[in-house]
Amino acid sequence: MIEVWSYADDKVTAQDLSQLNLLRSLAWIDVSEPTIDELTTIHRKFNLPLTELRHALDAKERPRVKATKDYLLIIFGACLDHADSPTLPVGFFVTKRHLLSIHTKRLQGFDDIDKSSELFSRVMQRGPEVVLYTLLFRMIKDYF
Repeated sequence: MIEVWSYADDKVTAQDLSQLNLLRSLAWIDVSEPTIDELTTIHRKFNLPLTELRHALDAKERPRVKATKDYLLIIFGACLDHADSPTLPVGFFVTKRHLLSIHTKRLQGFDDIDKSSELFSRVMQRGPEVVLYTLLFRMIKDYF
């Protein structure tokens, strides 16, 4: 499933990936339980290597950071207390105007965010790095 939230005119709106203007939009693209077709769509739309997208979904992938000239990749191990595996890999691809998160299962912390709130609008306005910080905080806040 691909969900897209873009920021424009002081508000956050959900939109279809095909309508996302990569040059103008500030956006968070959340990809959960992607199909092969969805991975291919993300690969083509954002020019991200398919191997990197697959690595971000690999349960055996170790947490890491990789910087390229086009994006920053962060693979994070989200703690799950209700799963067979102690962690779930979550990949974050950060560009100047977009944050793409990719994972194999729905994440409660992401789902709990009120995307229509004034607070989330201010977070989106500040750019993909602040959205990333917010998402990481949501994933770890219950574990301390």
